[in-house]
Amino acid sequence: MLAKTRLWGVDLSGTLQGAGGVGGQLSESSLITHNSITNNHFPTFDGNGNVSEYVNSSGEVTAHFEYDPYGNTVVNTDSSGLFNYKFSTKPLDAENGLYYYGYRYYDPMTGRWPSRDPIEEMGGVNLYGFVGNGKANRWDILGLSAPYAGVSAVALLHIIAQEAAKKMADECKGGCPAGVDLTQDCVDCCNGVSAASHILLVAAGFAATAECYVQFFYSPWRLATCLIAANYAQDAAADSILDHHNKCTDKCIDQAP
Repeated sequence: MLAKTRLWGVDLSGTLQGAGGVGGQLSESSLITHNSITNNHFPTFDGNGNVSEYVNSSGEVTAHFEYDPYGNTVVNTDSSGLFNYKFSTKPLDAENGLYYYGYRYYDPMTGRWPSRDPIEEMGGVNLYGFVGNGKANRWDILGLSAPYAGVSAVALLHIIAQEAAKKMADECKGGCPAGVDLTQDCVDCCNGVSAASHILLVAAGFAATAECYVQFFYSPWRLATCLIAANYAQDAAADSILDHHNKCTDKCIDQAP
């Protein structure tokens, strides 16, 4: 029986998950349980966070990989198929050839996502396109990036709203358990989550605007498109948080004893 474990550290962003783990894998260990032999390998990366080699404990190269801009493996010395974390430090499903990005699978053969964008048209009118068909100049760390927001700024705004709704639904509880009226605590919880989420929205909005200017300063029409998309996403996220805040406080009152 063979079991694998992986150790992760900071990724290309300098944090644990700021770049979705791209370039953050430190080691991979294969444990043969019947005799407790552990084979340790350590990945090396190119400048884009793609695994280029796996090196064993003696410093010998066990496998070497090279890729085209869309993630197709053009050089592969891993004849035994020992390693599946390769392009963008994402796991490759050997049976279907798709990379798993956390929110959806990516097909390097077509350069597209086989499934629809989870944020729908907020990520662009092409729900299946991979970073606006500009892989050589843009990136997507989780399968959420919009074509004109290279660091998933639009997706981040959407995620903040989703997380706010989830927290208000899961953590803000009213009623009267054990004879204690929790109505005010519940309302305070709704208000606190909403306020914190709006602060995050403002910060993410500034980040989205800054990213637009960084990427498209010399392309006025793309800059305008990027700014419109970012502003729309921020407004939509703010409306969503307000709607869930109202539902949250209504729930608190409905549960009042």
